[in-house]
Amino acid sequence: MDTGRHSAKEWLKKTTKTKFFETVEESNCTEEMQEIAFLKLIKKESYVSLSLKFHCSPEHIRDIMREVYDRVYRMIKGGLI
Repeated sequence: MDTGRHSAKEWLKKTTKTKFFETVEESNCTEEMQEIAFLKLIKKESYVSLSLKFHCSPEHIRDIMREVYDRVYRMIKGGLI
């Protein structure tokens, strides 16, 4: 995993629920991206279960999570968090 994505993932996993949603909203993630990130990181659902809920492939869920990590990392790197 890219170090930027890894640091964003770790930051999102250790933050509070309120700060989690503030962060992903400020990083311009869509509602669907926010929900997927919450279910994956906080509720610890698998890629397969998420793909069934959202009627897409597990690879698509992984792509969405990569995008979330990239957007959050840009906020971390820019000093906005």
